[in-house]
Amino acid sequence: MEAAGALGRGILSTYLEAIGAAVRSRSRTFWIVAGLTVLAAALRFATIGAQSYHHDEIVTASRILRDGFWHAMDAVGFSESAPPLYYALAWLWTQVTGTGEAGLRSVSAMAGIATVPVAFMLGAQLSGRRAGLVAAALVAVNPMLVWYSQEARAYALFVLLTALSLLYFLRALERGRRRDFIAWGIASALALATHYFAAFPIAAEALWLLRRRGRETVPGLGILAAAGLLLAPLAITRCRSAMQSGSATSVSATGSGRRASPSCSARRGTSSLVPSIHCWQPCPACSPLPRCCLSWCVARDESDVPPAFHSSSPR
Repeated sequence: MEAAGALGRGILSTYLEAIGAAVRSRSRTFWIVAGLTVLAAALRFATIGAQSYHHDEIVTASRILRDGFWHAMDAVGFSESAPPLYYALAWLWTQVTGTGEAGLRSVSAMAGIATVPVAFMLGAQLSGRRAGLVAAALVAVNPMLVWYSQEARAYALFVLLTALSLLYFLRALERGRRRDFIAWGIASALALATHYFAAFPIAAEALWLLRRRGRETVPGLGILAAAGLLLAPLAITRCRSAMQSGSATSVSATGSGRRASPSCSARRGTSSLVPSIHCWQPCPACSPLPRCCLSWCVARDESDVPPAFHSSSPR
């Protein structure tokens, strides 16, 4: 028994030493990004269930996710103007968490939290670690991104996937490795399967890659084309339905019903740790664009721009 106890203590000691060595081997930048990610999680989960569902979230919870998986996919086809990826993930997630406010919204919260390290990698890819840390900090505390990370809709996942698409676009542009093109194609396809507005940044990325990398882009474009062909019938059906009904909300980024914003909830007497924002919300599909523009402005100095952005001929 004593020998077994000594062996157990030895294994535990070795394990703790290994953890300590791993912690010490991490750079200060790693721990700053980890801290920003924890901050993002705190902001998103602190008040995630404080407000009841608004109209669009009720549609998600009670009309789409109320029954089996195939019912949910069928309901997306006739009641939603967005592709089905978010709803498929939400159905799987809610089998564990349930469809209460906190459980269902936590899908978006996790996507919002995951966007923080991706923003760091984007900034670092464009202009170094300092820019990456600034980008990660902005994403962690941005009221718009916190807001949509607390909503049972597809927008937070859309931001995450378009950010990943942009990251692998930059890597493919600079390095030209086949796996970067494939990763770009997968991330772009998933973004397109989350929100149709992903077509705008992805089209720009695809044209740029074709111009700079030519045939090397084919693997990524093949994945993206396959996803587009699979989604085309659903998109065409929804557009026709909207045109026939005269609806102004086809392929829309916002819903008719909205949660009360933190500034509104304060007037109702509801506490919130999220920074106050206006009672109207601009299109969440545009939220990656300011970050891209900011990163581009940071990287405008020619000496900081990656070689792939220079005007030299493709490698």
